[in-house]
Amino acid sequence: MKWSRKGACKWRRWIQVLRETHPAPHPVMVRRVPLKGMDLLGQCALRAGGKRGKHFFIEVDSSLDRAQAWAILLHEWAHALNWTEGEPDHSAQWGKTLAELWREHVSDSDYEAELWALSPQPASWPSRRKHSHGG
Repeated sequence: MKWSRKGACKWRRWIQVLRETHPAPHPVMVRRVPLKGMDLLGQCALRAGGKRGKHFFIEVDSSLDRAQAWAILLHEWAHALNWTEGEPDHSAQWGKTLAELWREHVSDSDYEAELWALSPQPASWPSRRKHSHGG
């Protein structure tokens, strides 16, 4: 889904807010990319080396609207904050972190009204797709 220039600017601002308010143990790079063929909505991976050094790389499916993409970004950001090799992806601590992110950046904030205004009915969310976490 192509976003307006204003929507893309808001997306970048949301990412910057996350970087400032919830810094991960390593820098976080975020990209919106087509993930349809991968049957994913988002994924988070820890990458090492290269020009950037060790960093988290989060991909969010570019077919999502802003509200859906924001929800997936929060989900994946919680993985970056709780990354532990050999631990379950969706541990109790990950769930607490996601709840904290959601409470801080969705509930009782400017984002909540926009998310609800942009969000389709839950039944319209792609049901067969999931997220992935690579190493």
